[in-house]
Amino acid sequence: MSKVFILILQVGWYNESIDDKYKMSVADDTLAVLAISIPDMWEKAFIPFAKEQDWDNWNNEKNPLDECMIYNFDHVKQVEKDIIISMFYSFCLL
Repeated sequence: MSKVFILILQVGWYNESIDDKYKMSVADDTLAVLAISIPDMWEKAFIPFAKEQDWDNWNNEKNPLDECMIYNFDHVKQVEKDIIISMFYSFCLL
């Protein structure tokens, strides 16, 4: 069984805690969800994603792991059509 750590927080609290360059431009009472996976993510998400890619024509400016995450988050958005979901991707916070 795959395990994921989920953190749900209000964007206003998040924005108060970080530098301006990382702030999200949405209403303070918007809920944000942070999902962090354990090593199962490699076997259940990244490896299948990697097997589907045309590596001979891969755009080397793209990070394969980031692209895998975008692909899977977008899949959730397609599956949950009854819920309004806005995705903001930020993979380079350091």
